[in-house]
Amino acid sequence: MQYRPKTRAGFTLIELLVVIAIIAILAAILFPVFAQAREKARQSSCLSNMKQLGLGLLMYVQDYDQRSPHGWADDCGFTVPSGWPYWSWGCGPEVSWRWMISPYVKNGGLYTCPTYEQPDEPLWRYIRDEVQGKIHRSYALNYSMAHWWCPGNKMDNCIRPASSIMITESREWNADWAMGMVSGRAWFDGSKGIMTTHSGTSNFTFYDGHAKAMRLKATFGNLNYCETCVPADDQLWAWWNGGDWEHPSWLRNQIANMAPEYQ
Repeated sequence: MQYRPKTRAGFTLIELLVVIAIIAILAAILFPVFAQAREKARQSSCLSNMKQLGLGLLMYVQDYDQRSPHGWADDCGFTVPSGWPYWSWGCGPEVSWRWMISPYVKNGGLYTCPTYEQPDEPLWRYIRDEVQGKIHRSYALNYSMAHWWCPGNKMDNCIRPASSIMITESREWNADWAMGMVSGRAWFDGSKGIMTTHSGTSNFTFYDGHAKAMRLKATFGNLNYCETCVPADDQLWAWWNGGDWEHPSWLRNQIANMAPEYQ
C-alpha cells in the first residue's frame, strides 16, 4: 500500500485579510488607550514636581520669617556669560523664584513638566536660574503670591490657603502670571494656551502645599459675585477685589477666549 502524506491547506486570501483587519481594529482601539496611559503617567510625574516645588517654597518661607519670594528680582551681582542674550529692567539680568528656592529643591529637573513641548527652551531673563541652577521652566507662581499679597505680608496671614493657587503650569517664560492671562497663546503654537494641560486638566499647587489636577474652568468657580464684591470661595486665583482682575464680567470674557484645549 502506497503512503501518501497529508497535504496541509494554507490560509486563503480572505482569511488573511480578515486577520489583518482584526489586528488593525485592535490597534485602533488600543493605541489611544496606551497614549492616554502614557499621558496619565506624565501628569503624575508633573504633579509630583509641583508638590516638591511647593514644599521647597514653603521651606523658604519658614527660613525667611514667613515671607514668600517675589516672582523675580534684579540680579546685580551676576556676571552674564559672553554672548548670552538677556533682558533687564534694572542693574542686570533677573533672578526668579525658581532660583531662590533651588537650595531647598536641589534638582533642576523638577522645574520641567514631562509634557512640555519645549523642554530645553531658555529662560531668557533668568540667566542664573539656567546657568547655575540648570533650570528650564514649566511652572509659574500665581500672580497673587508674587505681587499682591504674601511678599508684603507674612505667609501665615494669607487666608484660604487650602483653596488658593500658589503654583501653576506654564508654557511662558514668565516667572509668574495672573489669571487674566488664560486667554493668551503659546508663542510656538498659537492654537494652544499658555498653560500645559494633561488631557484637558492641569496641575495646581496650593498655598498649604497640596497639589491636585483640575480643569482650568473649575478654578474660576461660578463667578457669581458682584462686580465690586470680594470673590467667592470657589474663585481659586484671588480672594479680594483688586480691580478688573477679579470682576466676574471681565473674567468671563477671558474664559470665553481660552484656547480650545481648555474647553
